[in-house]
Parts: sequence; structure tokens; C-alpha cells
Amino acid sequence: MKAILLSIFSLSLFANPALLERLENRRELVKSWALECSDGSYSEHVGDCHQHDVTLFAGLGCLGAVLADDTETIKKRCDDVKNAQGSNGRWWRGVTRVDDGRDNSFSRDMARGVHAYLIAKGHLNKDLEEKEEVKKSATNWFNWIMSDEADEKLCTIFTSNRCRITIGARNLFYNTFGALGVMPQGGGLARKVRKSGWYLKNLFYVETMVTETGYPRHLKASSLLMYRVLNMQDGKIKDKKIERKMKKVAKFLHKKDTENALMNFFNNGVSEKLVDQVLTQCPANLPNSEQINRDFQWQRTTSQGIIDITDGHDCVYLMNLMIAKLNGNLHW
Repeated sequence: MKAILLSIFSLSLFANPALLERLENRRELVKSWALECSDGSYSEHVGDCHQHDVTLFAGLGCLGAVLADDTETIKKRCDDVKNAQGSNGRWWRGVTRVDDGRDNSFSRDMARGVHAYLIAKGHLNKDLEEKEEVKKSATNWFNWIMSDEADEKLCTIFTSNRCRITIGARNLFYNTFGALGVMPQGGGLARKVRKSGWYLKNLFYVETMVTETGYPRHLKASSLLMYRVLNMQDGKIKDKKIERKMKKVAKFLHKKDTENALMNFFNNGVSEKLVDQVLTQCPANLPNSEQINRDFQWQRTTSQGIIDITDGHDCVYLMNLMIAKLNGNLHW
């Protein structure tokens, strides 16, 4: 009897059938028009196959899909990231960009997408064989970063320091690789990664406060999601001190752009009002816009005409996170 009552309580705490149905129905409609290349991989252009920031956004889509058990999106978006890794372990901006030799072939932004993929298909994966393959991919990636070719950077030729591994980037390696059980060993960057555990409780919120508006804050929100997922265990929050820090980050991000649906979600969870907003910003059909180059609308401020720039994948990502929250697979 006690078990039945607990089960009923859990369902009433998380699930809202009406909101779930609305989100799931719209998600399937958006998936029918979300931009893709002819092979089904992620595209950022209307009418042709273009991949520039795909590894970041596909990685986030992969993680959202795993949390929501969206099997179709798991296959597509997780494969986008998996197939963007070269044979030597190096990761690239997208599968069509592997070994293309161009400058700025990767960045710290793209690395977040890889971390999201590693968490989704490694840390959360119950398929032990596949999990081992992902752990090998992670190790191969770090081995390439430590090679003479990479010289402890994320790519070889770059501008604006985008491939240098900062303290925040090191901490993502610390948390992700630690969760996978493949913490880098040795000196140099590996030692710095192992010593970066203090960052999350002491610097993440401070860095967020001084982060510029627009896509840099979306990157902080992406890290926020990954830290929260890594702080879950058996349906509970592992470290309440970390979650208190995450709540401060979420509140700050939402305060700085109150109309941003993703920031609202991270701060307040799912509400009927937020579902209404997301369904407005995620139409059932491809928005009729002259803009060929589409974007992940949650990384833009609400003053930038974000509905017209959606590529569809941003909508599937957020709706999957909301579905996961309603189903009790995300906790805060």
C-alpha cells in the first residue's frame, strides 16, 4: 500500500498529461520540418546542407533526447556528434567538416556539445557495450588534445583564443570524464584538469555574472544543464550545495532575459504559460522567412526576431527537456 501511495505521489508531482501531450504532439510536428541534410544529419541552412556549429547544438539535442527517451532524435543527433570525430580522436564542427583543414575547425563552444554527447551516451547509458565505446572516444579525444599536433588545444589553427582550454573548459573535462571513469592522467593539461574541481562551487556563478548577453549566456546555460544532470543520481540530487549554486546561476540568467523560454525553464521548470510560449515560438510548420541561415533561437535575445530564425532543432531540444522534467527525469 505504501509503495502504491508513493507511486501516485510521484506521478502527481511530475507528470501533467495535458502539458505532456501538447509538447509531444508539437515536437513530432517540428521534427518533420527541422532542417537536415539529405543523409538526415543536422543542417543550419534552408535548402542545402550547411554545418558550422552543429557539434554544439547536436550534442545538446542528443542529451535532451536521452533525457526524454526520444529514440528518433537520440539516433540522429547523437550520431551527428559521434560521426564528427576523426579517426585520430580529434572532434570537428560537424560530420561534413571532418578533416576539412579550415581554420577554427573547433572551439570551446563545440566542446560543450561533445561533453553533452559523452554525458548522454556514456554517463546515462545503460548499454554497457556502447558505454565502453563512448569512453574510448572520450579518451581518444583527450589523447589527441595532448598530442604534439594539438599542443593541449582543441584545434590547431584558430583566432580569438577559441581553442585554448580555460579553467571553465577544464572543469567540464573534470566533471564529465570523472563521471565516465576516464579521468586524464599525467602532467600538463591532465594535471590541471584533475585540480579544477573547485571551479563549480567557487567560480562558475561569478563567471556567469560577467558573461555577455546572447550566445555566451546560452553557453553558460548549456553548462548549467550538464552540471545538473551530473549532479543527479537515482532520481535525486547528489550534492545540494552544488544545486544551490545552480539555482543562483539559473535565476541570474533568467533575470537578464526574462522572455527567453530556455532561461525561464531552467529557473522555474514547466508551467502552462511557458508551454504556450514555446508552442508559439516552435510552429507546426517551417517559418516562412527570407533568412536562409537559421539558428538556435535560445542563444539570441528576444529582441532579435527569434521565431523567424529557428532551425527546428532548438525547439525539439527544449521540448525534450520540458518533457523530461515533467516525467521526473530532470531534478532541481
